[in-house]
Amino acid sequence: MGKESRRASFVGRLSLSQRVLSRCNLLLSLQALSKRTQELESLKSEWSSHSASLTSQHSASLNSERERALQTQTQAQARFEQERRELEQAHLDRVREGGEMRMYLLVILVGWEVECFPACDGRVGDMKWPRVQKTQAY
Repeated sequence: MGKESRRASFVGRLSLSQRVLSRCNLLLSLQALSKRTQELESLKSEWSSHSASLTSQHSASLNSERERALQTQTQAQARFEQERRELEQAHLDRVREGGEMRMYLLVILVGWEVECFPACDGRVGDMKWPRVQKTQAY
């Protein structure tokens, strides 16, 4: 074999080694890429799970806050209605007592004769007034 054939054989083996080396590098790159892809998929799954958990917690917190706000509003409305009824009743009681007191004062000051004084336990609101007749013409 001559120098040329050894050189051709060497070049052929070198070319084969370069192709094998290129394929090995390609396989290593594909393996690294596959590993990175798996890591990214794992992170994506982890973040999706974390995001869903946060969304669920946030929704539960919002619902709880809505329920508390509704309960507070309902309680405030009930207190308002109760206080309104109490104020209306107190006003009606004062109006009634005031009317009875005015009648009593009219009896005393104007001189109306009353057939009889009503029985009373000390509260003006409990008095039942009989019919009165005016004794003097004014």
